[in-house]
Amino acid sequence: RLGVPTGNDAAHHLIETHGWDHLVVLSGEAGVTIYSKDEEVVHAPCTLDDLRQMIGLIDAAAVAIAVAISKKLSVRNTALLANAACECILGAHQTESFVLSREDLIDRIGEMSWNLQVSKR
Repeated sequence: RLGVPTGNDAAHHLIETHGWDHLVVLSGEAGVTIYSKDEEVVHAPCTLDDLRQMIGLIDAAAVAIAVAISKKLSVRNTALLANAACECILGAHQTESFVLSREDLIDRIGEMSWNLQVSKR
């Protein structure tokens, strides 16, 4: 942890040292966290109960983040989109040949939205 007591301190140390605006941490079953230079930390927890694979997790998150940047999404929405992409990978039934599609991502975001609506009842 770079000689600092917490992961949060380590993230902010890296942001300051390298002049980054943000640092994304992919934690698999723990979700996605984005640390920022000028904003609060945003965490999108993984909502899956059954994790099947991790192959392609970083690639899926990178593509989601690239889309979020190109669409000028907020840090919160970027975390949610990256988490949805990661959940598609983590929950894939085909571990070796799964390819994340637009439809998969749309379905996962729809499921996440539905779960949030149900949990507010």
